[in-house]
Amino acid sequence: MDARPKLTVTCNYYLGGVANYHRNILSQDTNNTFDKNILFLYWDGLAFTKLDKGFGLCPEKVYKVSDDIRQYSKDIAAMIDDEQGTVVTNFEPELAALFFYPKPKKTVVYICHDELYVPNVQKYDFLIDAYIAHNPYFYNLMRQQLPGREKDIYYLPYGVHISALEKKANMNRPLNLVFLARLNETKGIYELPVIDDLLIAKGVQVNWTIIGDGPEKEKFRELVKERKNFSHHSPPDNSTVMQLLDEQDLFILPSRLDGLPVAMLETMSRGIVPLMYEFNTGIKQIIKDDVGYVVATGDNEAIVEHICRLNADRLLLRQMSQQGRSKVVEEYDIKKQAKKYFDFYGSIKPSTDKAKWKTAFAIYGYEFHPLIPASLVRLYRRIRASLSRRVNNVAG
Repeated sequence: MDARPKLTVTCNYYLGGVANYHRNILSQDTNNTFDKNILFLYWDGLAFTKLDKGFGLCPEKVYKVSDDIRQYSKDIAAMIDDEQGTVVTNFEPELAALFFYPKPKKTVVYICHDELYVPNVQKYDFLIDAYIAHNPYFYNLMRQQLPGREKDIYYLPYGVHISALEKKANMNRPLNLVFLARLNETKGIYELPVIDDLLIAKGVQVNWTIIGDGPEKEKFRELVKERKNFSHHSPPDNSTVMQLLDEQDLFILPSRLDGLPVAMLETMSRGIVPLMYEFNTGIKQIIKDDVGYVVATGDNEAIVEHICRLNADRLLLRQMSQQGRSKVVEEYDIKKQAKKYFDFYGSIKPSTDKAKWKTAFAIYGYEFHPLIPASLVRLYRRIRASLSRRVNNVAG
C-alpha cells in the first residue's frame, strides 16, 4: 500500500480568520487521504486572543516564536520532517526555518491572505514553489510582482460549512446588525457607534450584536455601555455563533485590513446581507450589489444610506438575503472547495521558475548572518550608532 502524501500546515495559534481558514479545509479530509500535521505559532506580546486548544484533526505542535531568528528557525525546522511532501506556509518564521535548514524534499506553498502577507511574496521568491490567493486582488498583485511565474500563482477561494437554514424573513421588526470579527481598531470596531449615531439621527432603530474577542474588548464595551441596543458575546464554540447569526439581518464590517473574511462568508451562509468598507479592490469583484454593499473606506454615511434603504424595503432585504446565501452555497461550499485544495496539495510539484538562491545578507541585511553570534551583532550596532552620533555632532 502506497504511503499517504505528507502535508504540513503552519497556522497561527489565535482566534481569527487564518485559523478558521485552515480548520475548515483540514476538517474535510475525512478519509485521511493525507498524513497531516499542524505547526501552531504564537508570539508573546501580541494583543490577540490565543486558541483554547488546537483543531483536534491530526498531530499538532504549538511553538512560541521568540525574537531570536537563529533559535526559532532552528526549532521550527526541527519540527518539519525531511520526507517528501508539501509544506503550507503563511508567516516568515517557517520560511526562515526552511531557508536556514533546507528541506529539499518539500514543496513549499505560500498563502497570501491580505496586505500583511505581501512582503514575503518577493522576499522568499527563491524558496516558494507555489502561491495561493483567495481574493482576486492579491492574486493579480502577486502576478504583477512575480513576472514570469504566473503559472506558480493560483486563485483558490476557500469555503465555509453549509447547513440547513430556516431563517424567517424580518418584515417589520427593527433590523438586527451583527459585527463578527476580532475586536480591534483595524477591524473598525469604533466605527459602529458612529454608524449608530447616524441611524439615530435619521430615526432608524436597530439592534447591534457584537460577536468576538480582542484587545479592544473592554475599552469598546465601556464606550457603548449606555447604548441599550448593543449586546456583546464571546461564544465558546462555532455552534453558538451560528445560533446568534440566525437572528441577524445585516453584517457590518468597517474594516481597513482584510483579505476575504471568513466571517463574511459565514454570515452570508446564514442569509445575512454584508455591508463593508472596500478594504481592497478585490472584495467588490465578489460582493456585488445583488448580495450586499461595499462602500469607500470611512464612508459611514454610505453604510447608513444602505441600512435605511433595506430598513424601508424589506422585500429587497429578503431578496438579497436569499441571493447571498445562494452565492455562498454555489461558490464557497467547504466540501467542494476543500477538495480543490487537497487536489492541489497532492499534485503540486517544485517550481522550475523560482528565483536564484539568495544569501542571508540579501534577505536580512548586512547586519545579519546565522553564523555571526548575536553578541557581535549588538556590538556592531552600538559602534555604528556611536559613529553616527559623532558624525551628526560634527555636522551640527
